[in-house]
Amino acid sequence: MGRLDSLKRRMRIRLSSKFSQPCVIDHVPVELLELVFRLACSDSGWTGCSLSQVSTRFRAIVRTSRFNSVALSSGRTTQIAQFTSCLIAERERAGSTSQLVQVRHLFLASARRMIRRNHPGAREELAGYQEDVSRLIGIIAPDLHSLLLQSSHIGWEDELRLPDIGLVSYPKLRELSLYGYGSKFAPVSPFPTWDGLDSLAGTEDLANYPQLPSLSRLHITCDPRYVWTRNPNLRHWAERAPGLTHLCLANWKQYHLFIAATVADVIGLPDRSPLFQHLRVFVVQADASPTLPQGSAPFDFDTVAELAISLEELRDLHRASARQWALVPPMLPFSDRNQEYEQAAKQEWACWEAGLPGCWAVDDLYLNLT
Repeated sequence: MGRLDSLKRRMRIRLSSKFSQPCVIDHVPVELLELVFRLACSDSGWTGCSLSQVSTRFRAIVRTSRFNSVALSSGRTTQIAQFTSCLIAERERAGSTSQLVQVRHLFLASARRMIRRNHPGAREELAGYQEDVSRLIGIIAPDLHSLLLQSSHIGWEDELRLPDIGLVSYPKLRELSLYGYGSKFAPVSPFPTWDGLDSLAGTEDLANYPQLPSLSRLHITCDPRYVWTRNPNLRHWAERAPGLTHLCLANWKQYHLFIAATVADVIGLPDRSPLFQHLRVFVVQADASPTLPQGSAPFDFDTVAELAISLEELRDLHRASARQWALVPPMLPFSDRNQEYEQAAKQEWACWEAGLPGCWAVDDLYLNLT
């Protein structure tokens, strides 16, 4: 037993001396590690969380970078509040450097109800969720550089709608992508009555919606309320973001009646000044033609016919325009609407994380002037 105990002691001494020696990375300056960690923390938070668990030193160094890029898209009602608490705690730990603990890139998706709509407690659940979202946005909005907002197509009965987060100031926001219907980020007018497009209700007051002085890239998918230029919601964007250089309007579904007139206003046809004076890249994603089953109502066939006319108007504008812009194919067939926006939003976010152009990468085949 004596020889065995002696052997164990020697092994402990060797191991302790081996691991007590400083690692090479311990000699790397903190400033350099901070830069490396900031570049690495671009994957929705996973790398930042992993680095913070390596050692006490790493946790302190990565504190200012771990929230650089964050995805809050699980659909859980508690995720927003939990992340907000974590962010506040990290800022308190950072002390004098708390202002450096920032969220610069955010993917935010609406959550799913735990309580069915119109059931007891449903209103309280919605109010609590929207309060959590508003609180988080109020904290991080001054530092946001890019925001991808997804309003899910999981059904009105099951979805907790996001609050109107466009009322907050975003002085540094450079890129904004809105996916799905119902994402509130700009003043919009009520829907027009079907008595005619000229009988439109008045627009909302712009006074409460701050300017977006740094916004240069805007991507809007599906929601038509932002592009009715005769009512004139896209003009609101031109007023709020005068420095816009990139604009993408994608998949308008049954709201295709407005898209041709909108494109004409954006590119400045006929004989009109374009809405965005500094626009360099303009992408329009046409809608997919629905496949109607047997026994469909006459109204459905009328919709298909109107869609075909609208698409032809878009093609005519594309051919006749003296300004270069892209008319690209739709995302998915019409029947896949419930999933296409969620998948498209995740794909766009993946491009952001990888530093790829995303929706702005357009094949020359779809440009009218090459």
